[in-house]
Amino acid sequence: MNGQHKRTSICAPWRRTACALITVLAGCNSSALAPPATIRVQQDAVTASNLYVANKGANTVTIYKAGGISPLRTISQSVAYPQALAISTSGNLFVANAEGDNNAYGSVTVYNPGKTSLNRVISQGITNPVALAMDGSGNLYVANCPYGSGPQNVTVYAPGKTSLLRTISQGVSCPQALAFDGSGNLYVANNDVNTVTVYAAGKTSVLRKISAGIGAPRALCFDGSGYLFIANFAINTVTAYAPGKTSVSLTISQGVNNPGALAFDGAGNLYVANSESSTVTIYAGRFYALVRTISNGVSTPAALLISSSKNPVVANLGDNTVTIYNPAGKGLRRTLSQGVVHPVSLAFGP
Repeated sequence: MNGQHKRTSICAPWRRTACALITVLAGCNSSALAPPATIRVQQDAVTASNLYVANKGANTVTIYKAGGISPLRTISQSVAYPQALAISTSGNLFVANAEGDNNAYGSVTVYNPGKTSLNRVISQGITNPVALAMDGSGNLYVANCPYGSGPQNVTVYAPGKTSLLRTISQGVSCPQALAFDGSGNLYVANNDVNTVTVYAAGKTSVLRKISAGIGAPRALCFDGSGYLFIANFAINTVTAYAPGKTSVSLTISQGVNNPGALAFDGAGNLYVANSESSTVTIYAGRFYALVRTISNGVSTPAALLISSSKNPVVANLGDNTVTIYNPAGKGLRRTLSQGVVHPVSLAFGP
């Protein structure tokens, strides 16, 4: 895959992934991957268990109570082609709205906890925002990849502000995913140049660049030992890298077919959403062997989360549903379809 593919209808849905907010905890050995350790999922940091779904086909964000199948509430004010969600530790919802005919170059809209009315709009520096993440200080990071000409960068905003704090452009080319490691370093997946660039906390210059084994990176995750995992959409692999390293430590290919989203559960199992095969594959053990494939209810998966109760949650573009499974993917638990139209992003919040 090259830069031309970013304009196709296939690429756009994969611009937001579940692991953009996962934080690492510890180190590991040098010769092979360490046994998976328990990890903390930052997206579940807010104690509430409501599920948020960004519906790009309906210009809405729908919210569902734990165990519910109908929307608890729907947010539509200033929502336009939503393609990424983030929830702050205080419970504020951030929605990345794609550029469009009536939405200029796009925006990030903000909503107070439990509310449907607009709190504020961030537009300065925004050019088709495709991914969101927050650092430990609550700064908002926005990955911008415009459809046409325009700056491809990551813009940063201080908590509660709408003005631009700083811009990261060095090494950035159609960024698709953002993540932070345990030291606060920022990782950016660059679709058009097949790299992941790393930036020290608060900096805009490239600290290091990862290119080995990468082909159209669409998702980033860290396991409990600090290894970076990258979903390579174009070459049907997930590659892993030791902390601070740029060479490939492990390549996962069995069952991987156009991977667009990654997630870890609390036991350290890796989940991969495969768009082409309409499956979610699960890997475990020291070398992340394939242990299970989820296909029941999965239809062109676009986003993936693991709840605090270890339930996999999958957003399905193919049939406009969100499916929720028992822990470790052992059986379909329930299906959400009411209010779900072209779901592309998921989050947990109040």
